[in-house]
Amino acid sequence: MLSARHRADAAVPHAYRALDALHAGRHRLRRMVAINLATILRTQGDVEASRAVLAAAEASAQAASDLDALVLQMEQQFRHGQLIHAARSARQVLQMTEQPEWQKQPLARLQAHLFLGQIFYQWNELDKAEAHLTNLLQMSQRLGILISEMAAFLYLALVAQARVDGENAQTQLQKGQTLAAQFEMPRVAEETTALGAHLAMMAGVWPRPSAGASSTAQKLKRWRPPTTMVHRLRARACKSGAAKQPKRYRCWSA
Repeated sequence: MLSARHRADAAVPHAYRALDALHAGRHRLRRMVAINLATILRTQGDVEASRAVLAAAEASAQAASDLDALVLQMEQQFRHGQLIHAARSARQVLQMTEQPEWQKQPLARLQAHLFLGQIFYQWNELDKAEAHLTNLLQMSQRLGILISEMAAFLYLALVAQARVDGENAQTQLQKGQTLAAQFEMPRVAEETTALGAHLAMMAGVWPRPSAGASSTAQKLKRWRPPTTMVHRLRARACKSGAAKQPKRYRCWSA
């Protein structure tokens, strides 16, 4: 832990020098350095400096109209709880990917629908959330990307439960669990199991303890939105070659 903190502290001045040294033509590299620097500054507690760097990265991304940097910016904003800014970035991604030159990059559009579905669900704007998640589901099924299809089913289950439609919620959850069984990823199984418990508790149905175990021994993991599915979506696209993305954008591991 200590060595990691020292490495982060040492990286900050180098990152600032890199931003100063990179000429204006290196838009993509400058944005990548700025986004990583903002993340380090936030972990160190320097929120104002982090926001300033992110604001500069946002302005640079808008000026350069660079899709992959805009997607990375959207992710950072979502992780930092800046949902209004993340929603704005996601809408920009959707608008940009409607242009002919971006038609061959569907992965960014999938991510934008996923983030907007999560954001509108948190804002309790269920109609908008359902619309984006339905688009995510249809695109995923058309492209054959199972990980984003599963994410769509899981969030559609939450939307249905928020509307007190328990039957539809269970149907969507079962579809997501069926897809999850195809992945050899313990984290995916944990997320779907936890979501099932979450929906059951919201509906007032408590799961029974297994044979030979006390009820207190059955610890239910609190369900959290599967934001890491975005990274698995990238890894899936990289392995399948479903999208011709820049290497760093396409091949990030989960």
